[in-house]
Amino acid sequence: MEDGYLFTYNQIHFPGERWENLMIEHELYCHGHLIEAGVSHFEATGEKTALNIAVKAANLLVNDFLNKNPEKTSGHEEVEIALLRLYMVTNQQQYLELARQFFGTARKNPPFSPAHN
Repeated sequence: MEDGYLFTYNQIHFPGERWENLMIEHELYCHGHLIEAGVSHFEATGEKTALNIAVKAANLLVNDFLNKNPEKTSGHEEVEIALLRLYMVTNQQQYLELARQFFGTARKNPPFSPAHN
């Protein structure tokens, strides 16, 4: 999508719905892999095409999650790792801050805890 969202299952079956059930839908998990792929491609080739896609996806996460609704997290560390790697390549502080937020939130509210119900 134009804003960086990419999760084909929801885009096909539930158009317009996002971030509704992060534990089941794996949206953050998949965005994490997308971001990691962009970083890895950049590190291997020096080309920024895939990195630009990763940045766009990460910027969407920053806009939708940073300093908002702290109980919303998947509890899956993939997105945190990806944001840290993207921060190391771009030096953009917002990626580090969102990784910290997700990490702190996931540890305070483990998956399948009452906070996720």
